[in-house]
Amino acid sequence: MKKTSVSLLVTSPSMSLAELTSKLGRTHSSGSYDKGEASAGAKLGKPPWPVTVWRFDSDAQSSASLQLHLERLEIQFPAAELKRVLPPGCEVSVDIALFFDTVNVSTTIPRRGVEIIDAYNAKLEITCYPSTLEN
Repeated sequence: MKKTSVSLLVTSPSMSLAELTSKLGRTHSSGSYDKGEASAGAKLGKPPWPVTVWRFDSDAQSSASLQLHLERLEIQFPAAELKRVLPPGCEVSVDIALFFDTVNVSTTIPRRGVEIIDAYNAKLEITCYPSTLEN
């Protein structure tokens, strides 16, 4: 079984999360954080976050296809609008997270999905998490 999460990430080396939220005109999703905030690895001696990360999650269900997640992001926050309001010095990424309870996991990004990511002029980050999933 596989579950998928897709998010837009906007990173800033100088702006706060509140400032990014105001400039971008949308509420950020959980998993967003301010520069200088303690990271999840702080107890292990990891330094605070070096940049602010504003996360905006696709509203598609976790069981939906990767394509549907990307299409929902395109509807929720169109690339042209993001480019218009993106503050200088910020970078955009599309984060694809795959959660799986099998031996391995793979995904395919259809051509249309690549076009959506490209429209954001975004970097692509794919992370796979072995997990215990409930139906």
